[in-house]
This record gives sequence, structure tokens and C-alpha cells, in this order.
Amino acid sequence: MHSFVLVLLAALVGLPASAQSTYEIPTWETPVPGSFITLASSDLSALANTIPDINVAEEVDTSDWVEYNVTTAGGTGRLSSCANMDRTGSSDNSDAFNCMMRNMGENALLYFPNGTYDFGRAHDGIVVFRPSRHYDNRGIRCESRSGVLNMTGDNNNTVVLIASEEREFGASRSWNGGTGAARGETVIRLNDTSGFTAGGWVYLSANPTSEQDVAERKYYSKIASIGSGTLTLDRALPDDFTGGGAAAAPWFPAENLVFENCTMRMENPDHQRMGLGYLMLMSAVGGGHIKNVHFHSTYQYHLLIENSARILVKGTDFSDSHWDKPFNGYSVMVHNSSEISFIDGHMEGSPQNIAC
Repeated sequence: MHSFVLVLLAALVGLPASAQSTYEIPTWETPVPGSFITLASSDLSALANTIPDINVAEEVDTSDWVEYNVTTAGGTGRLSSCANMDRTGSSDNSDAFNCMMRNMGENALLYFPNGTYDFGRAHDGIVVFRPSRHYDNRGIRCESRSGVLNMTGDNNNTVVLIASEEREFGASRSWNGGTGAARGETVIRLNDTSGFTAGGWVYLSANPTSEQDVAERKYYSKIASIGSGTLTLDRALPDDFTGGGAAAAPWFPAENLVFENCTMRMENPDHQRMGLGYLMLMSAVGGGHIKNVHFHSTYQYHLLIENSARILVKGTDFSDSHWDKPFNGYSVMVHNSSEISFIDGHMEGSPQNIAC
């Protein structure tokens, strides 16, 4: 493992037929109850003290968010400069999508009624990368999995690249004199707390302990409060950060991004081999959820999560990868992230399922 990552994998169960995509999907195989390995009944129990505590990521509350119907909201209000999207599978919606994502504001969802939405500039799908802070609290919601986001392009441009020149991290400084802290602790000491804010985020790192390999320990946490030379974390440290070299830096992710109820696919995955070929990338995201989504038909990755924290992936299925190399053909890749939770989903038809 190349970095300290907390990932929760929970039970895999079937989803009702009514929730499935209109595209052909595999017949899911549900494991027999009781077939899962537990630490108490396996030889891994001796290693239990080296396994981090688990905090399950939570769903984002969108009950007070506004929804913009992508087929009717163009040309009005905040979206006055944007065209409506076509859901017949006969027009490229890339420009309209980019326009709406940049103008929808916060506490807002783009709502896709059932239909097929083509995106021609979509070699690498939908990308959220090191976003500006004004892109917090937003997302995409489909009426059902019969709302299909269909990536048709063969080039390296993305549907939406939310990027800015803002820094992802603030200045780093040692914490607890560089000695770090043990599992369960919530208060860390800093000589300088400038740049940190209560309710904001902190990125913690430290050298590996004697129980680990050579990977640096990394953890993203929210700050509950700031005292005189101290930060109080909103959750206890899930593992020991006592290998020395402990450093802390303010972290400025996009917060609370949501993706719900859609099917997302590459129309021609065998043609989309010029780049990485992923359906969705989430980078520098703090808090969010992907719920009841079918990632279907990709070239390499279905979902890539990096440099992110507290993302819940629930009731979501991954099928059909066309990767033609002997390695790195994963349905899901999680890199340098904390508390990424996968609950109630399936993975099928890929060379490898998940990598952390």
C-alpha cells in the first residue's frame, strides 16, 4: 500500500430490477450470508491492532438544495447563458453541461429526467479536480438509472473540469513537535495555528510506524475548534501517527459533492484509449456521496478517488471494463484518501476490482 488509506468495504447485495439501467447489465451474484471473513475467526486477528479504526462516511443532506431540470432550466435565472440539454441521444451536451456546472451556484443539483444525454468531449468522463471553493455543495441527480450520461468522445477533453489556481494545501508545519500522536487522540499541538479555521480541514502526515511498510501515514480531518496552540479534531485519530516527522497543513477541498441515481457509460470504450479512460475522477473533495449509480462500460477505471476524504459510495454498481493491459485495470482506484466507504454494491467484468 503506497499511502495511508481508510476504505470501508461492506456487504454486497442485489438491487431491485426497477432500479437497473436500460442497458444490458450482468446478473449479480450475492455472497451467501456468513461467508465473509471476520478478524475474530481468521489468522488476521493477531494483526487487529494494526488495522485503523473505521469511520463510515455519511450522506450529504440535500433537502434544502435547489434542483435545475437540465432540459428546461437553460436560458433562465442563473442558467440564462446556458442551452437546455437534449435527452434523445442525438446531440452533444458538453457545452451546456459545462455552462450549467459553472453557473448553478452552491446548494444546487442538476436534475436529469430519464433519457440519454450524449457528451462528445468525454474521453475522461466527469472530472472534479482541485476545485475552487465556490464549487461547494453541488451535484448531479438523475430521475432514475434510466437517466444515462453517455460518453461518446474519443479525445482527451473532459465533460467538465472544475479547476482553479487556488492552492489545495496551506503551509505545512510540525505537530506535537514532530512526534505525532497515538490512536484515539483528538488534540494536536502546533506552534503556529495561522491558516487553520474551525470547521475547516487539516491534512496530517507522519512517518510510518514500526508496524507498517515504508508508506507515509496520511489523514484528512475536520477541525472542531482551535485553541491556544492547539487544534481539536472532530474525530479521534484512527491509528497511531507516532513514527516521527509529523506535519500538519490546512487543506482546502471542494466540499459536499453529490452524484445520484444515474447510469454513466462510455459508448465506445475500445476507442477511448488515448488517456486514462475513467468515467469519474474526484480529486481534492472533502465530504460527498455517490448513491445508486451504475458505472457501466469504461476503458480503464470506472471511478478514481484521490486526495479526498469522507466519500460514501452506496448502492452503486461497476461493470464492464475494456482494459487490455496486464495491470492497473481497476474498477475503482482510491489513492491518498481517508474514510472512503463502499456499501451495498457490485463489481463485475473488470481485470481487477479495487485498489487502494
